[in-house]
Amino acid sequence: LSQLGQAAATSLQEESGIKVRALSEMSIPFSYQPKAYVRDLSALLDFPSDSVAAMVSQDSVYAFDSRLQAFRTRYYSTDSVLHARDWIKQKFQAWGYTDVTTPSFTVNGVPCYNVKAVKLGTVEPDQVIVVGAHYDSYSTAATTLAPGADDNGSGTVTVMELARVLKNVSLRKTVIFMTFSAEELGLYGSAAAAADFAAAGTNIEVMYNYDMVAYEPNPSYVLNLQSGANTAYLQLMAAAAGRVTAITTRTVAIQGNSDHYPFYSHGYNIGYGAEGDFNTPNYHSTHDSTTKLNFPYFTDVVKMAAAAVAYTGSAAHPTVIDSIVDQGDGHGLEIFWAACEPDYVYEVRYGTSPGVYEYTVPVTPGACSQLITGLTEGQRYYFSVRGQVPGGYPAAYFTESSEMSLVNPRVPSHPAAEPAVGGIILTWASNHEADLDHYNVYRKFDLTGDYMLLASGITPTTYTDQAVLHWVTYDYYVTAVDKTGHESAPSAVVQGTPATFDKGILVVNETTPEYDFIPTPSEATAYYDTVFANTAHSVALDTMYSQAVRRSLAGQFSSIFWFDDDIVAKLARYSVDSLRWFESFTTNTFMAGYTTIQYFSTGAVGPGHLLYDEFMLQSYALNYVKDFVGATGQNGWPSVQLDTTRGFKKMGDIPSLTLRPGAQVIYTYHSATSDPAREGKPVGIAYDGPHGRRILLAFPMYYLTPASATGLIAAAKTYFHESGQTTTNGDLDGSGFVDITDLGLMIDYLFFSQPIPAGLNSADIDASCSVDIADLSYFVDYIFNNGPAPQTGCVLK
Repeated sequence: LSQLGQAAATSLQEESGIKVRALSEMSIPFSYQPKAYVRDLSALLDFPSDSVAAMVSQDSVYAFDSRLQAFRTRYYSTDSVLHARDWIKQKFQAWGYTDVTTPSFTVNGVPCYNVKAVKLGTVEPDQVIVVGAHYDSYSTAATTLAPGADDNGSGTVTVMELARVLKNVSLRKTVIFMTFSAEELGLYGSAAAAADFAAAGTNIEVMYNYDMVAYEPNPSYVLNLQSGANTAYLQLMAAAAGRVTAITTRTVAIQGNSDHYPFYSHGYNIGYGAEGDFNTPNYHSTHDSTTKLNFPYFTDVVKMAAAAVAYTGSAAHPTVIDSIVDQGDGHGLEIFWAACEPDYVYEVRYGTSPGVYEYTVPVTPGACSQLITGLTEGQRYYFSVRGQVPGGYPAAYFTESSEMSLVNPRVPSHPAAEPAVGGIILTWASNHEADLDHYNVYRKFDLTGDYMLLASGITPTTYTDQAVLHWVTYDYYVTAVDKTGHESAPSAVVQGTPATFDKGILVVNETTPEYDFIPTPSEATAYYDTVFANTAHSVALDTMYSQAVRRSLAGQFSSIFWFDDDIVAKLARYSVDSLRWFESFTTNTFMAGYTTIQYFSTGAVGPGHLLYDEFMLQSYALNYVKDFVGATGQNGWPSVQLDTTRGFKKMGDIPSLTLRPGAQVIYTYHSATSDPAREGKPVGIAYDGPHGRRILLAFPMYYLTPASATGLIAAAKTYFHESGQTTTNGDLDGSGFVDITDLGLMIDYLFFSQPIPAGLNSADIDASCSVDIADLSYFVDYIFNNGPAPQTGCVLK
C-alpha cells in the first residue's frame, strides 16, 4: 500500500490497467455471507432455458459493437458518451422495455449516467439478477478518439443482446440490465449503482459482469471467469459454456478491476467473464476497433451469458435458514426459513458433519418450518433447506446452519453494557429455545467480591440497572432459565459505568510517539499535567485500538480535552462513536491536534458531520507551507507561540477555517512571513450550542510553549465553567475533606467489596496505580501519625 497525492494519482491512473480512487470517496460496508455449497447440476439431463442461446445473433453483436465504436469516444466527460447513453436507452425502449432510466452521479464535477432497463419477474419479482457492463471508453487520446470496441463495447453489447433475446422470454425473477459510465475513472458508475441497490434493500441474487469479451487471436476459445467465495454462478457460466459454445473456461482469482467489484464489496454474489487472451496490443489505445475482434468467439460468450442468465432467472432461489429453535428436551430442533415461496417443494437435509447429510425430511406443502426429532443430546447437527419449483431448476447453491439440542438452556450470547444517564443498560442476544422462561442478571462491584443476583424473571433481552453509584464500574453476567427451572452457565462478563457527567475534566492523550520529536505517552501526560496547573483531571491514553475512549469512560465527565499531536496515527477514529454520543448531552469538548481536522473531514463537511454539527465548522482550506509560528488570540483569548525547542521552528499543514453562523473566532494564523494568504486566517473557533460548548483548534498543543498553552487551557476551563479546584487526594466520599469517614470507606472497599464513591484514583494514595493494603497503611499513618499527605492516584492513567 502507498499514499499518493492527487497529481501522482492522476498520473498513475493513466497507466495501463490501473484505476485510482481517493480513499475519502470509498465507503465499503461490512457484510456477512454464509458458506455456500454449490449444487451439482450434472444430474440434470434437460436445460430448456438453453434455447435462448440459439436466439443470439452474430449480426446483432457486430452491428451493436460497430455502432458503439462509431461514437469515436465514450470518455466519461465528452458529449459522445451522452449520445451513446441515449442510443442504448433508445434500443432498450425499442425492444419493448418500459422501465428504462438513466440514474445519474457526479465524477470530478461532471454529471455521468448509467442506463438501466428492468425486466420484471413473473413469479418472484423481488428476486433480482443484475447483468452489467460499462459503456465508457478510454485511450491516450480519450477526449477525441477512444473507440473501445473491446473495452468495453463488447461487454455493453453482451448486456444489450441479452436484453434483446430475453425480452419476451418468461422468467420467474426480475432481470435488470445496466450499462455503467465512468468505469475507467475508478468504477464510479457501478459503485453508485451498487450503493443505490444496497440502500434500497434490493434482494440481488447475483450480479453478472462482462468486460472485454471479444478478443481471441487463437483458434481455441478461452474465457476467464471470476467470483467471490461463492463460486455457484461462476460454475453456472462454465457449465453453460460447455453446453452451448466451443469456449473453454478458466477460473482466476477475483480482482477489483471491473464493475463486479462494488457489488462484491456490498456482499452480493458475482460472476464475471473476461477474455482469456488479454487484448494487450489494443488496450486503452486508439486501435481498439472491431477489426481486431473475433466475432464468432464474441458471439459464443454472449450465448454462454444468455444460457446462464436464463437458468438463474428460471431456477429456485437459494433458501437460507433464519433460525433453529431448540425444543429444550435434548431431542428436537425446529428449522425456520422466512423467504418461503408458496409453489416451492421443500426438504430439510441434515447430518452430523458439515456438508454431509444422512437424512432427508420432506416438508409439508405450504410450511415454512420443520421440526426434527429423535436427535442425540449435545450432538451438533448440520442442516440445509432446499426448495425447488416443481418441474423446474434447483437453486444454484445452498447454505448450511448448525445447532445442537440440549436440556439445559444455552448461555446467553453477545452481552453488552452501555451507560445511561444515572444507570447502565444491559443487552444480550435472544436464546432460540422453545422452553425458555426468563433471564437472570448478576452483578458485582469489584474484582474480589462475589456476584449477587440483581434481577430475575426478565423476559426481554435488555435490563437497565439504576441502583448504581457515580463513577463506579460494575461487572455483570446473564443466565437463561427454562420452564422447568434449569439455569444456564453464566454469559461472558461485561463491565459498565453509569453516565453522570459530573467528574470534571477528562484529558485524552492521543499522541503516538512515531518519531523522536514526538513525546512518549508519559512525556505528553506530564506536559498536560503542567498546563492544567492545579485543575483536577483524569488522563486516558488512546494510542492503540484497545485504548479507544468508550462511552462508559466518557460519560463520567463534564468536559473532554482531546489532544492529537502526532503526525500519522489518527486514532481518534476508534472513538468517534463515543464522542458523538458524549456530545449528544450537555457537555463540553475541546479538540486540538496536527491534521486532526483533515482526518475528521475526509469527504465533504456538511450536515451529519461531527465537525459541522457540533463545532460549527463550515469548511477548511489546507495550508501546506511551513509558516505557522503561533496563533493570535481573538475575543479575549490569549495568544500562543510554538516552542522551538520541541521539534518545530515553523509548522506546516495548519488549515484555515470557515465558520458556520453562531461560532466565534478565537485564534488566527500567525505567519512567520506575514504572508496574507495565511496571516490572520481563523485557526481556532468556539461555539456555545444547545449541547454545550465546543472548541476546535487547527494546531497541536504539545508544541506550544508551556506558558502560552497554560494560558490557553486556563481560558478554555473558564469557557467550560470548569472550576479549577483541586480534588484532595484521599477524599473518598467527595466531601472536600480527608477524614475518618474516608478511612472507613477504604476498609469497606478492601474487606467488604463496597464501592468507592469518588473513584479508585482517590483511594490510590501511594500512587502505585492500584488500590491495596499498602494504601490502607498509608492512610492510617497520615490520619493518626502525621504521615506524608496522600498522593495523586494513577489507576485511571
